[in-house]
Amino acid sequence: MNAHPTQLLAASLLQNRCIVEMDTGEGKTLAVALAAARFAAENRSVCIATANEYLAQRDADWMHSMYADRGHTVAAVTSSTADSEKQVGYRAQVVYGTIRQFGFDFLKWRLHNRALGSGAVQERSANRRLLPSFDVLIVDEADSILIDEARTPLVIVGPDRSIESLEQTEARAALYRWAAAFCSTLDFQRDVIIDQATGAIAIGESGYAKVIESKMPREIHNSTTTQILHCVETTIRAMLSFTRDQHYVVDEGKIVLIDEYSGRKQVDRSLGGGLHEALQAREGLAIGGQSYPLARMTIQDFVSRFAHVCGITGTAMEDRREFENVYDLSIRRIEPLRPSQRSILPAVICRSEAEKFLAIASEVKQMTAQGRPVLVGTRTIEKSKRLSELFQKQGIAHEVLNANQAAYEAERIATAGRRGQVTVATNMAGRGTDIALGDGVEEEGGLHVIVSEIHSAERIDRQLIGRAGRQGDRGSARCYFSPDDELIRHAYGIDFAERLKQRVREKKTWTDREQQRIRATIVRAQRMISRSNQKWRQALTKAETEVGEDLKELGLDPHLDPLR
Repeated sequence: MNAHPTQLLAASLLQNRCIVEMDTGEGKTLAVALAAARFAAENRSVCIATANEYLAQRDADWMHSMYADRGHTVAAVTSSTADSEKQVGYRAQVVYGTIRQFGFDFLKWRLHNRALGSGAVQERSANRRLLPSFDVLIVDEADSILIDEARTPLVIVGPDRSIESLEQTEARAALYRWAAAFCSTLDFQRDVIIDQATGAIAIGESGYAKVIESKMPREIHNSTTTQILHCVETTIRAMLSFTRDQHYVVDEGKIVLIDEYSGRKQVDRSLGGGLHEALQAREGLAIGGQSYPLARMTIQDFVSRFAHVCGITGTAMEDRREFENVYDLSIRRIEPLRPSQRSILPAVICRSEAEKFLAIASEVKQMTAQGRPVLVGTRTIEKSKRLSELFQKQGIAHEVLNANQAAYEAERIATAGRRGQVTVATNMAGRGTDIALGDGVEEEGGLHVIVSEIHSAERIDRQLIGRAGRQGDRGSARCYFSPDDELIRHAYGIDFAERLKQRVREKKTWTDREQQRIRATIVRAQRMISRSNQKWRQALTKAETEVGEDLKELGLDPHLDPLR
């Protein structure tokens, strides 16, 4: 493989403790592999954390011959890798996987060693290594892993220590099923109190009266009023905060969460505080037994265990202070090898989501008439389905890529750059996807990207836009906005969103100044949410550190003796 000067520079910089910002399409995969090969040549063990398991397996396969030519071994470790294969995988000099897989394997190892007792640990350590070496960690898509994923700790759960009788299990399941049916009859404007500032939810007087008057099944007659009200409030929160095909999907009879930033299924995550059970009841699924945390660790803590940490991404500058403060990682920017020919077209402001979708369909037709491929990015599975239905009605041939079609990811990305091809995709298409242009597409203007809804993080929009105009190719992108977009409600609240919606719908034309004010409103919203998320991560890290120190003082293990 022939490396460009920018890739060689990136590989060199990764020998230092830093995050390299390198534009999409500039060859980060090879740059990472070259850096890993340099470390391996020094007899060091390297873990490469990728944004998802698909990329871990793909990159390990792609780079296998490069490592082999240099005399290095390489492997990929994923959630489907058997223990016998992990033994071989973790012995390789370079191991690809996700940060969560590495972290969970470490916690499982700790749990197993505790169960075995100290006498058997040395023998197992020598013969069956099922965890990563804490030497070199290279983080690909560093902002996704070290910023976005760091919001959620690594938690392994197991059955509740307290022995729950079959009768108690059935009563708890019956309570959640009753609450799901009962809450569907509530008037949330009258019966529920919602604090817009804090998000707190409580039953109002009229709602409380309805609870008291409600006919309850025999199985929950022994439940206390406190238990019933808690279950009702938890169910209301689940109904207000979680939408099917946006925040979760139902997959083989189970609730599977969807990561907001990557658009992918998170099979290793579940909700706490009764929310998961509330969603199971809402969807008519079997309600799982109570569980408690067996082991717990933050990603920040896990990363700190490595002797050398570095990373690479196309979007690092927005979070440079957090990289420096939390991980002690500086940012080094590498300019692209060839000047960008990507055109960012003026944003379109629509009066409603329906109007926006029609405008997007019209633009797709214009672009495909020119022979150009189009990638339409959506925030949720539900929005990708609605756009797909509209395209079908208008006779627009297209493919859909979301968490429900993850098995077809490689195939649909491979065809997304062909002449006249239309692909509707969630954030899955925003990272690590190299859309190669088909014959004649470059001459017609290249790939056109449509951002159908502004994301809460600007860098996620940048990642999607970066699919066009890669490596100096021609390309273009345009963002669409309407007051129905979730970003506005999330940042400013329902009341502001309704006022903005009314104001926008009364407009037929926009002056330049009015458009600038709308765009400024969007930018402020993104910054508000970004600051809020950063504060949450800081609070999580602080709380986990304090609890860990307290547990140590009590002679407990902060990772294997987590508080419930």
